[in-house]
Amino acid sequence: MRTRTVVVLAVLAAAVAGPVTIPSSRDRSVAADATDLQRSEASAPCDGPGAHPWVTGLRDRVIAFNQMATYAIERHGAPVSCEGAVTAEFDGAQFGTLGLRFAGGMTLTVETMPPEAQIIILRSNSGFDDEVTARSVLESYAESFGLSVDWTTPTEETTEDSERVQSFWDPTAGLNGSASLVVAGGTLVALRFSAAL
Repeated sequence: MRTRTVVVLAVLAAAVAGPVTIPSSRDRSVAADATDLQRSEASAPCDGPGAHPWVTGLRDRVIAFNQMATYAIERHGAPVSCEGAVTAEFDGAQFGTLGLRFAGGMTLTVETMPPEAQIIILRSNSGFDDEVTARSVLESYAESFGLSVDWTTPTEETTEDSERVQSFWDPTAGLNGSASLVVAGGTLVALRFSAAL
């Protein structure tokens, strides 16, 4: 178990930039797209005047290492906009939000929270062009973090704002990680990954 935790920590640090985590509560709302993801007045573009180096660095690491970002880039090209903010500091580390928008309206949001939590949401309000491939990206992403998920039956299903959320949790004690499929009107509209260590 200790080896698995260390591997997951190393992957988190490389893939999302520094200590990152997901809330320990399974009640955390999945809510939504980049325009809604905890935007504060301090949110700023990722480059140029007012850009925070932590946000720029997180953007660069997400684009380089995150499988969900790679999926979006392969389908829609480089992000057309990027903004983010540092929302917390804890034990010398910074945490915050990042929102990437792609052509066609697809968004990728990343939220990191102290001490080591993260939520990543890839959303396409019009649906994914290939739901099977989109789902396999989420499954592969969860596996790369060391999550052992039974994808045959959701651990829990909830309804939020007329969207059905199917969450798949890793049953391992002490490993608080999940992957979720968000469906609206029978169409897959979002992939969500969360983990807290």
